Amino acid sequence: MQQKSKSKNMREAELSFLKLSKILDVCVQLITYLIKWSVIAFVTYYVYLSIISISGKNTSADIAISVLFELELLSKLMALVGVGGTIYGFLQRKLRKDTIERLQTRITELEKDVDQNRSSSNLTKRGDTRLEDR
Repeated sequence: MQQKSKSKNMREAELSFLKLSKILDVCVQLITYLIKWSVIAFVTYYVYLSIISISGKNTSADIAISVLFELELLSKLMALVGVGGTIYGFLQRKLRKDTIERLQTRITELEKDVDQNRSSSNLTKRGDTRLEDR
């Protein structure tokens, strides 16, 4: 079938709509940019004011900072890396098991299409070994 060409009024209306949407998009981007940098400036200013108000005074913040620096930096770093690595490992394991569970039924159906006599591995839906097989 031959597609009807758009009338001149339709093309003009579409063009004006596209122009308006582009203008609105630029305005939203500008407002987002202004809000982001205004918040950063606001926070920076109040951090500056708080530092000025305690400068030259012996405060509990000074004591806490000195205690933190007395501990060895390397031991803190090692503990942080260890905890971070453990958390990362658990999250990756959960992601892998969720993906296996999501894709498991599709894979089983595709394998059954190839071989009707296919036997199951009897793994759980998350890919784990059954408790009675351990």
